Amino acid sequence: MLPDFRVRQRDYLLEILRAITQELDLDKVLARILHISIEMMAGQAGLIALRDVQKGWSVAVSQGIPAAFIQKLD
Repeated sequence: MLPDFRVRQRDYLLEILRAITQELDLDKVLARILHISIEMMAGQAGLIALRDVQKGWSVAVSQGIPAAFIQKLD
């Protein structure tokens, strides 16, 4: 039998896999993954940044982080 934490972790990961396979819009997939990840970690905020070889890092999606802070990162 898996401990409760492991069961919840497995359920979150399954939900992420479902989001990846059911949605074609990358922004929506990333937003869903971020939401699930924040919930899984019992967090309040987070972001996903993507790296472009020529442009460098940019924030693709964020939740719970002030827009002014995100602008400074970009």
